[in-house]
Amino acid sequence: MTIAFWAALIMMALGTWLMRALPLWWVQRRRARPDTSMATTPYGLIVAGPLLIAGLLGVSLVPSEPEPITWLATLVGALATILCWRLTHRTGLPILAGVAMFGVITWLAELH
Repeated sequence: MTIAFWAALIMMALGTWLMRALPLWWVQRRRARPDTSMATTPYGLIVAGPLLIAGLLGVSLVPSEPEPITWLATLVGALATILCWRLTHRTGLPILAGVAMFGVITWLAELH
């Protein structure tokens, strides 16, 4: 593996860690100050999670190769995810179902 690969891997790991550590560190420092009231969580931290999830959803719903079969696979995968969630009300199994359906559709398309 090349140096560029390892550098990219380290940068991604550091970025992922910083996205989680910096807000935690900021809140801990703010709560430690006696002159600051931290009765409630700052609004920016409250909306950050849902905004990140919405951003990931938006990116996931647009295929990297915009062809009819990838749009179909994305649609079937999203519908499988929603249906499985409606039936189970869990998070892991619906994601697995959506990814599996996306994989099955793309695999069947490659066979033809």
